[in-house]
Amino acid sequence: MCRWFCMVSDEEALVEDMLVRPRHSLLKQIDDHYLPHVHVKFQASDSTSSPNVTTNMDGYGIAYWTTTASDFDPCSKSSSDIARMRPVVYKSIRPALNDLNLKSLAAGTSSKGLLAHIRAGTGLTPVVETNNHPFIFGRYAFAHNGVLSHYAELKLRLLTSLRGRAAHNAILGTTDSEHMAALFFDRLVAGTAAGWAELLEGKQYPVQQLASTMRVVLAELEGWVAECIQEDKEEDSSAVCNGVAPHSALNLVVTDGSSLVAIRYASPQPREPPSLYVSTVAGATMNRLYEGHPDKGYPQLPGHCQREGPKPRKEHGRHVIVASEPSTYDRNEWKLVPPQHMVIVGTDHIPNVEVI
Repeated sequence: MCRWFCMVSDEEALVEDMLVRPRHSLLKQIDDHYLPHVHVKFQASDSTSSPNVTTNMDGYGIAYWTTTASDFDPCSKSSSDIARMRPVVYKSIRPALNDLNLKSLAAGTSSKGLLAHIRAGTGLTPVVETNNHPFIFGRYAFAHNGVLSHYAELKLRLLTSLRGRAAHNAILGTTDSEHMAALFFDRLVAGTAAGWAELLEGKQYPVQQLASTMRVVLAELEGWVAECIQEDKEEDSSAVCNGVAPHSALNLVVTDGSSLVAIRYASPQPREPPSLYVSTVAGATMNRLYEGHPDKGYPQLPGHCQREGPKPRKEHGRHVIVASEPSTYDRNEWKLVPPQHMVIVGTDHIPNVEVI
C-alpha cells in the first residue's frame, strides 16, 4: 500500500519544508512505521490489523496549486486567488530522494495547496508514471492508499459504469485508484458531457457536494464488491486467499488545493484501515519561518535542530494537513482519524470529521 500527504492553507509553504526537510517527511516514509505510536502496527498473523507491509518505492507524484497560469491568461476574469488556482504536477518512478530535479523544484516552490503520494504498486500494475498518483481532473487531484477488493473482476464494470466519454479519455493508467477517481468525477458531474467540460475547464464544486459524491461512490463500490464476494462463495465456500478474506482498504482524498475531502475506510469490518491523521498545527512546526522544528522529540536529536524560527507560531495562518503518517514527532500535533470516518475541509480551513 501507499502513503499520501495533503495540505490546504491560508499561507504559502515551501514544498521542501513539507515533503523533504523533516526526518519523517512523506518522501522518507518508504517502510512500515507509524508515528506517533498511537496506531496498532500490522501483524502478519492478524487479518484485522492495518497492513502496510510493502515498501513504497514504486514511484511518486506531487501536485501543488498556483495562480500562475491564470495570471497570464487574458481571459481569466476571477480576482479570487482560490478561483484562479490550478494544479502543477510532477511525477517520477525514480527514488524520490535521489531525484535532483525534485530537490531543486521543492527548494524553489511554495504553495497554499499540496498533495503528494508515494506508491507501493499492488497486483500486477506496472511501475510507470501514468500509474503514479495524484490523478488530475480539472482543478482537482485524487489519491488513494489501499486496495479495492476484486479489482480484476470489477475493472470492466468500473469502465462500463462511466457515463461520460471524457471519463474514459481521462484514464491513462491501469490502477484501481485511477479508475475509482474517474468514477468519482463521473458521478460528481452526473456523467454528462457538459458536466465533464465544466470540470475539465476548472469548475469549483462545494465541498459538501464532494463529500456526498464520495459517499455515493463508496456505496456503489461496496455493492459491487459484495456481489463479487457472493459469487466467490457460490463457487468456493471458503472464499479466502492465503488464509485472509478479500478486503478493501480505501483511504481516499480529493482536493482542489483550497478544500479537501478524505476518508479512512476498510471493509469488511472490523478490519483496520491504513492509518490517517489530521493536524491543524503541524504546518507551523514544519515551516522554517516559524518557531519549532519537525524533528523535535526525535531520540538523540542533533543540537542544531533545536533552533527555532524567527516568527511566533501564533502568527501562522489557518491550515489543515491530512496524511497517512505524521511528519513531526510531537504526538500532540496529530489526531488519528477513526475508521469509517470522513474529513471535510472547506475554504475556511476548519476540519470536520464525520462518520461515513
